[in-house]
Amino acid sequence: KTMLIEINGKLSKGVVAKDIILYIISKLSASGATGYFVEYAGDAIRNLSMEARMTICNMSIEMGARGGLIAPDETTFKYINGRRFAPQGETFDRLVEQWRQLNSDAGAQYDRVEKFDGTDIGPMITYGTNPGMGIKVTDRIPTVNELKDISEQTSFTKSLDYMGLEQGSAILGKSVDYVFIGSCTNARIEDLRMVASIVKGKKKPSNVEVWVVPGS
Repeated sequence: KTMLIEINGKLSKGVVAKDIILYIISKLSASGATGYFVEYAGDAIRNLSMEARMTICNMSIEMGARGGLIAPDETTFKYINGRRFAPQGETFDRLVEQWRQLNSDAGAQYDRVEKFDGTDIGPMITYGTNPGMGIKVTDRIPTVNELKDISEQTSFTKSLDYMGLEQGSAILGKSVDYVFIGSCTNARIEDLRMVASIVKGKKKPSNVEVWVVPGS
């Protein structure tokens, strides 16, 4: 089955690809796309770098999808052009014209369509043991009575026990023991550069252990 996930609107400062996909999964659940192949669209998606697009497509499996794709455009062609194993010269130009035809037709019908407002997406964090248990860092952990699916109550309470967190509590202000800087969807150099720009000139507290891992 096919699913279209469309995200429009300007993203807030600090919101990156991982936040976008964790936001989507928090809305659909870790099994919400089971049996579907997902196409991501909308201006918030079109404005992303290729690295960011790869992160989102790779994370499709985390909500049960068979796969994820984003239509090729000028960002795609610019990324490919000139790379070592890419077609060159006239061959490249000819293939680009073919690739331009790979967009879904205007008015194409999907088995399911989900639309989200990019302005509603904030920096995300997961509080439980699956990627569907996600909230904005400024939000509070939900209570068991706020769960949409009653069948998730047992796993929800077990997850909070495992994580040492309480229902309805805030995430901000929690103490940090370990920091893992990497990316489970293949680390992107732009991720590490972003972290470097944040921590430059600063030192970590002595009681916090930090790992920087270029791939995981």
